[in-house]
Parts: sequence; structure tokens; C-alpha cells
Amino acid sequence: MKISTPMQPKTTPFDKHLNAYEQWFEENRFAYLSEIEAIRKVWPTQGTTIEIGIGSGLFALPLSILQGIEPSYTMREKAKERGLDVQEAVAEALPYPSESIDAALMVTTICFVDDPLKALQEACRVLRDTGNLVIAFVDRESPIGQLYLQHKDESLFYKEATFFSTQEIITLLREAGFRVSATYQTILGNLEQIQTTETPKTGYGKGSFVVISATKRNNKIRVAFAVNEEMELPNNHFGDASYFDIYQWDNNALKHIETIPNKQQKDNVPHQHGDAEKGEAIVDLLQQHHVNVIVAKQFGKNMMRVKKHFLPVLVDSTNLEESKSKIALHITPILEHLNNDTEEYNSLSLRNR
Repeated sequence: MKISTPMQPKTTPFDKHLNAYEQWFEENRFAYLSEIEAIRKVWPTQGTTIEIGIGSGLFALPLSILQGIEPSYTMREKAKERGLDVQEAVAEALPYPSESIDAALMVTTICFVDDPLKALQEACRVLRDTGNLVIAFVDRESPIGQLYLQHKDESLFYKEATFFSTQEIITLLREAGFRVSATYQTILGNLEQIQTTETPKTGYGKGSFVVISATKRNNKIRVAFAVNEEMELPNNHFGDASYFDIYQWDNNALKHIETIPNKQQKDNVPHQHGDAEKGEAIVDLLQQHHVNVIVAKQFGKNMMRVKKHFLPVLVDSTNLEESKSKIALHITPILEHLNNDTEEYNSLSLRNR
């Protein structure tokens, strides 16, 4: 089906009023920085990333996003001046091959697209398996969302926008083939009252700016086993493994992909159990390798952190082959757990009773 370009009024304000657009971020600097911090909570630090509706690059640059699409000529040219690779396109017809992107960002773009569901389906198409879409927007039900609605006809930029509630966005994401994995909120008061960068809070309902991280639903399972130097599952926590031995479920069998070192152990980085920095580093490492299931004899205090990104599976054998066999025997419930509509996975125990 041919996708038409957006209605002209949706891009005209951005073409004509670049200076006014950027001035808002200068005048509301701490709100802007708070929004970036909320996005950082779920944004990967590596991989192939894009921004859908990159604007003039004000979010792409601090988040190290180097490419994206933008239908507004003026915004697109400004982003190019800032060194970004920006193509003229709309969210409903992305100029990227299928399964070529690790993470995509949309900041308020959903308010301006002609077909929100089609835009999210396109994002799903271009994302690799286990890829993430991060969508950030002003919640219609929030105080600022309600204020924008009341003055919509007077607004320079939001006159032609469609505002959504968080629940409406979650519903659209599910219809488009995503599972919501995390939500954060910020801008907890009036804009003029924000005099410092806010610390993002989980969930939604209190903050006016909401960030949702959604994982692409898929039937591909990539498993990381926590192993030691002898390629056995040690009697310690997942994050204390020397290596992560990675397999993919393919043609009814687990096929070896690669074995990667756990740099948090190999580099002798000192960490206490449950250290947040260690947990985030391991999450980032495994996401780069498109893992969605992790297997160990034990999990530690970082369990709450990893459950937002991976399905933790507990086994009782130190033997890698025996543990692989257990995973193979339980592949159906593992897939069911992966595709549950929940913001964090429940751990699955395959231990003998």
C-alpha cells in the first residue's frame, strides 16, 4: 500500500518557526534535560539506532543517535548542519531494510503522524529481533497535557497534533507487535517550577512526560548461559559468571552463536552484589548480542533490574549440556513468558522438585 506524505499543516509550523521551536528548549532547559534523563533510563548506549522524527537533532545529539528521518525541510536541514544523517521520509514509510535497526526513538512524533498504528508497525518492521522502540510523549491525561489541550488552537506547534493517553499508546504498541518492557515519567510539576534536572520515576500517572520502552515480540529465542572457565554453570550469581555462552533456538535446536567474556569479571572491576552500575553494564552487553533469555543456577540482587529486559531461568545443574536440554524441553513456556504483556518478566524455575 502506498503511503502518502503527511498533511502539510503538520510540518508547516516546524518549517516556518525553527527559532521559536529551539527557543522553547532554551527557556525550559531543565524540563528538556529532565526529558533526556528519562529517555536515558531505557536507551541503549550501543548498536544501530535511529530517531523517527529527528527534528533539529536536540534529542539525537545528547543520546548519540547519528541518523534518522524527518519530513520537515527546515528541521531536517538544521539537523544536517549538526552533523546528523537525516533522510526525508515519514514514520509510516521508513527508508530502512527490515530487521536492520537495534533501537528506534520517537519523541512526540506520534502526535503528528497520519496513521499512528502504521507508524508503530513500521518501527517494528525495521527493528531486529529483541529490538527496542522508545516512545516519549506528553500524556494527554497529565496536567501539562490537559493545558496543551485547552490551548490547542492557540498553539504554534500543537494546533494539528493528536494527544494520546499513556494507556492508548500502550494499546497501540501491543497491536503493532510490541511488548511494553518499562515506563518512566518526568515533569512532575509546572514547567516554570522546574529549576533542576528531575530524577525520572517509574510508571506513569504523575508525570506529564512519559517514556515507554517496548520490545519487539518475536518467535526467536536467544539464550545466554552463565558459565565459568570450565564451561560449567557455577554455584554463584548470573552476574558473577566468567563468560556468557549464547545460543539461538533454530529449527527445533539450540545452536551456538558465540561465547562472550563478562567484562565486569574479566577486568576485575570491584563491585558489590546488586551494584547498579554492574547490573546496567551486563544488561547493555547482553542487549548488544540480542539476548532475551538468561540462564543460571542463581540470580542476585540485580534480578529486579534484569527482569525488565530478559527472562531469567533457574536451573539446578552445573552441566551445560543438561541445562541446554532443559531449555529445549521447555521452549514453549519460555516463548509464552517472553510474549506476555508485562513490564517485567517473572523468573522461570526449571529446577527439579
